[in-house]
Amino acid sequence: MAFSQLTAVSAAMLLLLWSNAAANPTISVAEPRLVFKPIDPVVWVTEPAITGDEIALSQELGSLVRQSKYRETLQRLNESDTELSAPFEVLRAQISATLNDNASAIRAYRSALDKAPSFTRAHAGIGTLYLIEGKLTEAHKHLAEAVRLGAGDAQTYAQLGYLNVKLGNPWGAVSAYERALVLEPRNTGWKQALLLALTASGDYSTARSLLENLLSERPNDASLWQQRADLSLRVGDQVSALASLEMSLRLGNKSSDNRRAAAQLAMQLGNARRGSELASAAILAGSKDMDFVSQLADWMVRNGQEEYANNVLAAMGKRLNSYSPSQQSRYYFIKGRIAEENGNTAQAVADFRRAIDRDGSNGQALLAYAEGALSSSNATRALLAFQRLAALPAYRQQGLVGQAKAMIAQQDYPSALQKLQETLDEFPDAYELNTAIQSLTAIVNTRRDSAAL
Repeated sequence: MAFSQLTAVSAAMLLLLWSNAAANPTISVAEPRLVFKPIDPVVWVTEPAITGDEIALSQELGSLVRQSKYRETLQRLNESDTELSAPFEVLRAQISATLNDNASAIRAYRSALDKAPSFTRAHAGIGTLYLIEGKLTEAHKHLAEAVRLGAGDAQTYAQLGYLNVKLGNPWGAVSAYERALVLEPRNTGWKQALLLALTASGDYSTARSLLENLLSERPNDASLWQQRADLSLRVGDQVSALASLEMSLRLGNKSSDNRRAAAQLAMQLGNARRGSELASAAILAGSKDMDFVSQLADWMVRNGQEEYANNVLAAMGKRLNSYSPSQQSRYYFIKGRIAEENGNTAQAVADFRRAIDRDGSNGQALLAYAEGALSSSNATRALLAFQRLAALPAYRQQGLVGQAKAMIAQQDYPSALQKLQETLDEFPDAYELNTAIQSLTAIVNTRRDSAAL
């Protein structure tokens, strides 16, 4: 296959990849910061009822707790030589959590629940600690039980909302957040969490109504504009998605992923200039998504937008030293592709050489370099490159066939024939090689017969 044909085929594949990527940009939406803490301040409540023998200790502990003498309270609990009832275990758990000893707090809550399985505050307390520790399933089990037993505080509902989202139940999350907001209607964090839950549940209409209400209250909140962009994209409104995403960027959203998504949307809407600006900004902000960059640059070149493609590469060049050798290799491969498209074969081959120098396993660059050398009548250089290419498992067949092509260019027909026969033995499904083998066999036989005369 000629170098120009190879490039055309690869470009078509890249264009297809770009079209698919542009159709589905991914917008990064910042989650609201929800802070869940153990019960604070510590509260001493003798429910379930304590025994008569515990009354004196209860009064002593109550006095210490009211003075916030938590360490003294914990010490007094630990000094008790009798088994304490559930309320004392909950007090021990609350104090341990306040002192940042979550492991001891969980053990104390478990002990309380062993003694009083329907102890609502124990379920709520251990559920919160499990949430903080990242044990989401356990947290959900205990918090749901606390609600079943009568817990109705806003934090418990909000925690259940958070857990339902994380555990893949957005509809349950919507219900829980709505109950939390009935009790604390001004909590903006929970409103935004409800918005995410509504979006995840597919109730886009309600989500958009809530979002517009939040934006009227906080028009300069970049995270809300991110959510507006995400919602717009979900309902197919790409113009609104791009406008919202750009607003979030102006308000301080520094996500390179969102800059990339904005570039994809701009390109999809036919604005190559804006797409290149946003892509360049994404690169300068730290994006190293080489798949996206290669698709974008190739699309621009194929649509006569070389200036914008070069702008994107210029942005990459400013951060080149921060890229890994593999990423630098792909950068030079993209440069070579653009140079070849512009008819500058010498520059293209030079860039492919740089790509190979930085990552010898870059099969695309090796293949392009070998084909370029072959089209430039440098069969020896092409043969060496094809030999290296054949050492890469994913490119072995192309490397072997390429060696045969280079041998043909050197008029070494017997070696080329042998190489193709070896290739067919290794890749028996490559039926198309049979025609070339027959042609080469005829050439070799004719030359042998001529030499014998």
